[in-house]
Amino acid sequence: MHIIHFSDVHIGVENYSKPNPETGLSTRLKDFLDTFDELVDFSINKDVDLVVFSGDAYKSRDPNQTQQREFAKRIMRLSQANIPVFLLSGNHDVPHIFERASSLEIYKTLEIQNVYTADTLGIHNIDTKNGPIQILALPWIRKSNLLAQRINLEGKNHEDINLEIQKTINDSVQNMALKLDPKIPSICSSFTI
Repeated sequence: MHIIHFSDVHIGVENYSKPNPETGLSTRLKDFLDTFDELVDFSINKDVDLVVFSGDAYKSRDPNQTQQREFAKRIMRLSQANIPVFLLSGNHDVPHIFERASSLEIYKTLEIQNVYTADTLGIHNIDTKNGPIQILALPWIRKSNLLAQRINLEGKNHEDINLEIQKTINDSVQNMALKLDPKIPSICSSFTI
C-alpha cells in the first residue's frame, strides 16, 4: 500500500512576500500552492492508495475565502482521481471557541467522495484500491474538551493538570488501539506541535 503523508501547509504565511502584480495575491501563497501542487501531481502520477494530511492547512484558524478555495482545489483533484484523502485537524485548524466550525469541517459537511475528516479521537475505516486500512486519529484536542470530561483537577497546579491531560489522552489512545481489527492494516495519524 502506498501512502503519502504531509502536514503543516500553513497557507496564509506571507513573510518575505510581495503582491503579484497580475493576480494581486501574495507571491508566498503561490510558493506554497506550487509545492502543494507537486504533492498532488506526484500522488496522482504514482496512483497512491491514500493521502494523509496531519493538520495545519492554514496559518490562521480563520482562513480567508481565497485560501480555502485554493486548499479545496487540491483536495478535490485527489478526490476526483479516486484517491482517498484523510484530513486530520491541527491546532491551526481548530477554533478556540467550542461551537465554531474548524477550517476542515466543511469537507465532512459536504460529504465529498473520498475525503475523510477527523477532529476527534477515533478510528476511521477507509477503503483503498488495495484494500481497507484503519486510521487511529489523534487530532489537536482542545484543553477545554478534556477538562469537560470531568477530570479531577481540584488543588492541582499547572504542571499536574498537564500531566493529568497527557495521561487521559494516553489512556484514550491505548483503549482505542485495542479496538483496531488486527486483520486490517492500521496507521496512527496524530497531530504534534
